[in-house]
Parts: sequence; C-alpha cells; structure tokens
Amino acid sequence: MPRILRALALCMTLAICVTGGAANRIRIGFSMASFPDVASQDARSALDIWNQELNTRYRSYGEITTTLYPSAEAMAAELDRGGLDLLILATVDYLRLEDRLDADLGFLATRGSLGFDRFLLVARQETKGGGLQSLRGSRFTYVRQEEVGLLYLNHALLTQHAPEMDRFFASTKPVAKSSLALNSVYFGQADLCLVTESAYRTMTTMNPAFGRRTRIIQTSSQFPTSVSLFRRDYPMAMRNRIVEMVNALRTYPRGAQLLALFRVTGVQPGEKAMLAELRRIFRDYRQMKGRLL
Repeated sequence: MPRILRALALCMTLAICVTGGAANRIRIGFSMASFPDVASQDARSALDIWNQELNTRYRSYGEITTTLYPSAEAMAAELDRGGLDLLILATVDYLRLEDRLDADLGFLATRGSLGFDRFLLVARQETKGGGLQSLRGSRFTYVRQEEVGLLYLNHALLTQHAPEMDRFFASTKPVAKSSLALNSVYFGQADLCLVTESAYRTMTTMNPAFGRRTRIIQTSSQFPTSVSLFRRDYPMAMRNRIVEMVNALRTYPRGAQLLALFRVTGVQPGEKAMLAELRRIFRDYRQMKGRLL
C-alpha cells in the first residue's frame, strides 16, 4: 500500500509540474494582416519591443514568445500542432476560419475614444454626388490589407446591384498606409479613398487644410478590425492574467508607447455579439458571390 501511495503521489507531482510548466509559458502569434497599416519590417520591430518589454516587466507570468506569421492559415496550422496559446488575427480572417479553429474568442482591441474603428469613404471637396452610385468611374485608392473596410465597401456595392470595386471604379490602387491613401486624394492623384476614421482624424489634426479640401461620402458602423483567440484548453487563470497584463501597459509611459505602436489603447473581453453585424455582412457577401475577399 505505501508503494502504491508513493506512486500516486509521484504521478500527481509530475502532473502538477507538467501543467505548471505549460501554464507558465505564453506563446503568442500575430498574423501580418492584423497590421494592415504597418510595413512588415515595422511590425517585426514593434513585436520585438513588445516581447522584450513583456518578458522584462512581467517575468513572473512565465516566458513569453511572440511570432509573426505570414497568414492566418499558417497560424491555424500552428494552433493545430499545439504551438500557440494566443492568436491575434484580422477579423475577416477569423470569419473565414472560425468553424475550423479549436479556439475561443478572447479579447478585442480598442482604439482611443472610438472604441472600435469606422471606415470612411473620403473624396475631394469638389467631387460631385453624395452616394456610392454617383462615384462610378472614379479613381479609387485603398489600404492593401484593410480587409474589413474592403468587405464593407464591396458588400455595399453588391447590395446596390453594382459590381465590386475593381469593375465599379475607373482605377483602383492599393497602397501600404492610410497616409498614402489620404495624400493621394489631397494631391489629386485619386478622387476618393477608403480609410479608418482614426487615420482620417490623425491626418486632419496634423494638417487642418486636409479637412477643408476633402469631405466624407459614407461612414460605416464601428467594426473590430482584429480579434484575439485563446486555444480552447488554455487555462482560464492564464487568460485573465494576459488581459490584465495588456491593460496594465497603459498605466505607465513606456507601456503606453508600446500600445501606441499597435495603435490601440487597451483591450476588452470579446463577445460574439460584438461581431454580429460584421458576420452578417460577411455571410451576405458570400451569398451574393463576392469575388474579391
């Protein structure tokens, strides 16, 4: 009997050690599309700073590793192998893959006083008309990886029985950053562009003349542009600690600067209801046989 008890005690000790070892490791994956307005090299630099700061300030939480993935599909494959605890990916990618991901919705990033961002169609002040149909044949610029905004726009076009943007506009030009899209309208290289409200506000604050020379044609609802997911069997205690850790960053200057690199002010618990409208638009778009997303 004592031998059996010792064996049971040893098994329990090993189980605790294994569980504790797994819980004290935080493996985070970001998809490149979750940085729609950031060059890949800048995203990697931001993640290096993020990783260094978290491992220095929150060492007691366990070892934190952060990896940037070229696509959401690559992250999903890594999750299937058990190699990730937390995934941050673009919302449209989440809607594409949610049925196959063995993960739970985690938290959503907030952006300043806006909560979530809205998308704006911004045109030159002298552009005629006020609705989408009046913009047919215009020169259009957009941020290459801003898929939530593109989903919103192409869904709106199909709903109005118009073709998608590549056939609706005279020309469509993808650019890497919102500032480039906005400047293309300001300097007359394009008739209109699609950008986030936060990007437009930043531009008009830096250059008040920009606000006077442009006007907003259409505004979307607020949409989360990225989501986080925890692998389904990740301990709840660790999930809560990660949320606390991220929100604590805004309480001191270097942490706030770190959040600014990601253009967020904090996080809040994610609820599927917060994605309901975007999910509806996504499903409608697929049912209308949208081609571009």
